[in-house]
Amino acid sequence: MNRLKRIDRETAIMIAGIAGRNVSVDEKDDNFQIVLKTDGIDENMIREIRGAVSGKLGDRLLRTWRMSESIAFIVEYGAPDEIRLVPEDMKTPDPKAGDVYCHRLEEVRAVKVGRDAFDRLLRFTGGGYLVTLPEEDCEYNTILGDGTVLKAHEGEWIVREESGRFVKYDPATFRRHYEPKDAPGDQVTEEFIEGRLDELYGTDITSRFRKLSEEYFEFGEACRPMVLRGRATEKEREHIIDELGDVEIVLMHIASLLGTSPGECIRRSFEKIERRQRDPDYMREHPKYADSLCIECGRFRGTCELKHETPKYLKCPDFAKKE
Repeated sequence: MNRLKRIDRETAIMIAGIAGRNVSVDEKDDNFQIVLKTDGIDENMIREIRGAVSGKLGDRLLRTWRMSESIAFIVEYGAPDEIRLVPEDMKTPDPKAGDVYCHRLEEVRAVKVGRDAFDRLLRFTGGGYLVTLPEEDCEYNTILGDGTVLKAHEGEWIVREESGRFVKYDPATFRRHYEPKDAPGDQVTEEFIEGRLDELYGTDITSRFRKLSEEYFEFGEACRPMVLRGRATEKEREHIIDELGDVEIVLMHIASLLGTSPGECIRRSFEKIERRQRDPDYMREHPKYADSLCIECGRFRGTCELKHETPKYLKCPDFAKKE
């Protein structure tokens, strides 16, 4: 009698999909083994497979046995001790899940891969799981109707075509081919975007500050090749622009929650830049220059109006200047 559960068969299919080759399953009395031939597979892919299997099976993975030209996953029988990702009665993907995008005259639905979109991805594809990758990246995996595994990294788009087939696109390719159906071209106004952001992410400004910190870090990581080498490949440049856009749109949402706009913020900042050409301390909480420190206590003091005169001390709140 076959004692394998659906998740066990899915695990074997997942390993085969990642490795690009078949695996063997050996059922024993107390456990079963999934064996993968590793000749010609690099170590990075093997680590990825081990992490994916561990994340999918949890405590049921008893041990991993690495041999010279193969790797075996020893797995305990029984139902997995995990939260089910897909309800039992969900047999087909939800046709209304995902946002509507247009590709010329073709209408498709799509969802961008990310941790925040996990529930939407489950509804959209009918089932799947997230795999945590090195450097805090993640990957969404879903099993297609033909048994193959579709893997999409964080930031990539999964598209369901009119035929029902699922495909993935990198961000740059997706932007070249598709645009939101409800706001094509020049109809994408700030008001439309702000309302859409409120709808998608809510109006909790604290959570948006946390998201800004996350996006700013990712932007810095994308800029690393250019910082180190002084140049970037076309693919790296596209990555930088993509991450910069993520920072910009979160800033835009924060500005709207504060009752202002990106344009107004830019105008205010430019006014400061212009005014500081004449008055370096314009709108500064403290004077700009180090010689404006009080030598008695280290606090800031005022600067003299006459540029060539020795700056005059103001009364320090902690110490009186000795004559």
